[in-house]
Amino acid sequence: MKSTAFHTAREDRSTSFSSRTRFGRFPVILPAGILLFLCACGGGTPEQHPSKLTLERPSQEALASASYPLEGMDPLATVTLSGGRFENPSGHLRAALLDELLAYGDLNGNGTIDAAVVLVYETGGSGSFVELAVMESRDDSLACLGSAFLGDRVKPQSLRITPKKVAVDVITHGPEDPMCCPTQQAKWNFDWKDGLLRRIEEK
Repeated sequence: MKSTAFHTAREDRSTSFSSRTRFGRFPVILPAGILLFLCACGGGTPEQHPSKLTLERPSQEALASASYPLEGMDPLATVTLSGGRFENPSGHLRAALLDELLAYGDLNGNGTIDAAVVLVYETGGSGSFVELAVMESRDDSLACLGSAFLGDRVKPQSLRITPKKVAVDVITHGPEDPMCCPTQQAKWNFDWKDGLLRRIEEK
């Protein structure tokens, strides 16, 4: 599998998971500029084009107002962010975009730059659930190429997109770690196929 390096827009500074939030344990990207129209998460492989990447890529403003599926919820829910966050009227579901985790690359090989992002959501209990999503610009809208549930109170550190794959450096729970305080460093790799991100299990 050939691999192409892409720019990763994550600030190189060490901060705690909770300090990167605008409310509770959630971070928020503040809106700026014109918000783009949204598309629902769709599968399938777009038409292939020549290998040269276009310069257009999902902006932070567009990502902060996009729609995202929450794979960890049963039944599956989709939230549309405003200013990088979402809260339903009852207050039982709050979600936000992690503003310091953003990677760019061409996941599906169609010659355009996609964006990998991380969301965190709460449902009223003690859990803080973490989701990975890859977004693509299509005309004047954003579409979700694929998403995956990362876990409860895990701490993603960095993202990387290569063709058909996404890598996540994460601090997860070791055998003796309490749920509040994961300490074990890991690298999780995801394959992308037919609109789905599937984690590659370590052997």
